[in-house]
Amino acid sequence: MPNLDQIQLEAYRRLETAGIAYTLVGSMAGNYWGVSRSTHDIDSVIEYDETPIDAIIQAF
Repeated sequence: MPNLDQIQLEAYRRLETAGIAYTLVGSMAGNYWGVSRSTHDIDSVIEYDETPIDAIIQAF
């Protein structure tokens, strides 16, 4: 099974390939900025207003 970092990188690669704007939020974002906190998930926000839902579905 892939680890959380591998899953995160693959998800973001797919979003970038599809030209979908996104941002990392939650504990993983905190870890990036030096606020260490254990987590077992990835929280992200996709800019939906300008992205057709079909493009998001197709990316995954």
